[in-house]
Amino acid sequence: MARTLTRIRIHGFKTFAQRVEIELTHDLVAVVGPNGCGKSNLVDAIVWALGEVSVRSLRATSPTEVLFNGSASEKPLGMAEVSLWFDNESRWLPLDADEVQIIRRLYRSGEWECWINRTPARLRDVADLFAGTGLGRGGYAIVGQGEIEAFLSADPEERRRWLEELAGVAFYRNRRRDALRDLETTRMHLQRIEDVLRELTRQREPLREQAERALAYRELQQQLRTMERQLLLHDWHSLHRQLRELGQARQRLREQMNETRQAIEHNEAQAEAQGKEVARIEAEMETLRTILQSQLSAEERLQGDLKALHERERTLQELAQTLQEEAGALHEDESRHTRAIHLLQARLQTARAALQQLLPRLQTARENLNRHEQARQAFDARYQAALQAQARREQQERERLALQARLQELTEGEPAAQARLRQAADVLSLAREREQQLRQQLATAQNEFSALDAQLALRQSQYAERRALVARLSAQLQALEASLQAGEGASPAVRRLLQAVQKGELKGEFYPVGSVLTVPAELQLAIEAALGGSINDIITPTEADARAAIEWLKRTQSGRLTFLPLDLLKPKPLEGEAPAEPMESAAPAKPNGATAFLPSHQAILGVASELVQYDPRFARAIQHLLGRTLVVDTLENAVRLLQTRRIRMVTLEGELLQPSGAITGGRQGTERSSLLTLKRQLDDAHAALQQAQQQAQTDEAQLHTLRQQHETA
Repeated sequence: MARTLTRIRIHGFKTFAQRVEIELTHDLVAVVGPNGCGKSNLVDAIVWALGEVSVRSLRATSPTEVLFNGSASEKPLGMAEVSLWFDNESRWLPLDADEVQIIRRLYRSGEWECWINRTPARLRDVADLFAGTGLGRGGYAIVGQGEIEAFLSADPEERRRWLEELAGVAFYRNRRRDALRDLETTRMHLQRIEDVLRELTRQREPLREQAERALAYRELQQQLRTMERQLLLHDWHSLHRQLRELGQARQRLREQMNETRQAIEHNEAQAEAQGKEVARIEAEMETLRTILQSQLSAEERLQGDLKALHERERTLQELAQTLQEEAGALHEDESRHTRAIHLLQARLQTARAALQQLLPRLQTARENLNRHEQARQAFDARYQAALQAQARREQQERERLALQARLQELTEGEPAAQARLRQAADVLSLAREREQQLRQQLATAQNEFSALDAQLALRQSQYAERRALVARLSAQLQALEASLQAGEGASPAVRRLLQAVQKGELKGEFYPVGSVLTVPAELQLAIEAALGGSINDIITPTEADARAAIEWLKRTQSGRLTFLPLDLLKPKPLEGEAPAEPMESAAPAKPNGATAFLPSHQAILGVASELVQYDPRFARAIQHLLGRTLVVDTLENAVRLLQTRRIRMVTLEGELLQPSGAITGGRQGTERSSLLTLKRQLDDAHAALQQAQQQAQTDEAQLHTLRQQHETA
């Protein structure tokens, strides 16, 4: 029976750092080599793959020592794998396959894997597969160094073991040993089960008695619960009846209080009306006093006039002979004044009489007001006395009920009933407290649910707005990308060239200068001025692309363009020439460095090529166009610097200064979108879209969380 090993593959095992595969095409194969070249490692690999677990047999001290640990030129490996292929056409192995493959793999972490024909297996399965064939663990088919001498010098028992392995008896002996071990384990389990059964049998009678007591306890507990429920129901009905009586008494007291309050309000209304009447009378008296005062003043004035007339009369009498006509007039005046005085005196008497008539009415009103005030105070005193009497009656009733309850408790003398009563009171109190807690929790939950519902609606609205914003920005971004790809803002020749590339009429890569630059908004005028017409120049990777594009322009008569082949461009470094007549304020030139000659001036913002952003692969083209141009803040500073060094400059306002002294400036009436403007708008749209998408994702996550909270609320 052929037992042929046909192929061996080793990787990471001991000295086999690289994957090694050996085809065994002959019946006899010899491995030769000097000492230390790894011949024994090949045998160790075969033994290890066949399931050997003894590290001593593998000439190692630990299982992971069989992994390749590295060398001067190789790094240590984290895995060792050995694969063996056996010819099984004669079915000498109990597998229905013409070829059997055994794979064993070990990781540096100590984990291992094993397969039989690509099917995961155990080392025990491999040992059982080769049992009785001489290829198993400790089999006779593999003879190591010194094992022949060991066999010859072995004792009869050891030789018998090898002969049993050779005859195939060892396999069945191992099976018998395993079966006996399993029988012993089963016997121990049965013994343990018998011990458990005896213990359960011994405990069965006490458990039965305990079960009977438990059933009796359960019945008594059920009766106790029934009695407690009946007691609680009786107490509840009693309390409900008392509560109803108290409610009726409270309703009667409320009715009495309402009647008393209405009487008080009626008396207060009467007192208020009388007070208004007193105020009206006092106002009339004040008016009469004012009239009387004015009449008294008029009387005093008339008396004064009368005295003056008397004085004048004496004077006129002395002049009677000469002024008789005037004396008659004076007599008439005197009579008129006398009548006026009599009239005023009559009105004064009338007012005094009216005042005398009003004084009794005022006194009567004041007396009525005092009587009403005294009546109200007496009513309040009676009302307070009634309340106090009612409180005393309620307190006496409570004390009477308490005494009756105490008397009943002392008469009955049943502590069990008292305990149940206290327990019922505790249960009732706990139930009320639980009801209050549940009401509070319900109110809190309702408030939280309302707040969560409002927050969810707000988040949904915000998320819808974010999604709408993302849609708008996406549409705007697509429009800008389409405009940039179509060459909007560029010259007609550039647009026709890009359209030809998109249609496939022209092969190659073509990049307008304006489309590869990212320029800050504050520098756009300066960079556009620095580029000028070169903003429409086309960057190509090679001069072949440029030549092909020029031929296409000629053939289609689509215009003229400047091309910047990256493989031909050689940008010149920035340099400047001193003017013919340098100014006294010019700074001395610095000898070293490409920009060492630049004056130290804060007006210089930098070299134009260093102030913009672009893909590094376009560096030569950008250096060619902007690497020799300075950006200066104002035209005044640029002119001053130009007098010092002849360097091409642009200002933030878009003025261009040539080294020759020529200055270009001004602004067109209407501005059209340039490539730089479209590129900046595209970059801004990209940033805005990214920010909006991030915010939308954040809102979506928050909305998802709120929805989960809303569903679980």
